[in-house]
Amino acid sequence: MDIVFIVQRKQRVNAVIQAKRPGQPVDPLPLPTYCYKAVDTRTGDYVGEFDQEFDAQNHCNQLNAQLPQNQAR
Repeated sequence: MDIVFIVQRKQRVNAVIQAKRPGQPVDPLPLPTYCYKAVDTRTGDYVGEFDQEFDAQNHCNQLNAQLPQNQAR
């Protein structure tokens, strides 16, 4: 079975916009969070983003099973 779609763990992008006035305390930045992305290894494109690795792996398995070279003859 050819594997074209894989799961990659990526840091979730959190846009934090802070403005600081003199003498005003700055809140600490939030801890990094992660997500799991299904990636097409041929093009490098993301085909899905998931919160759980299990869900991302299931999606990749379904996509890989649909490839013509993985179909039963």
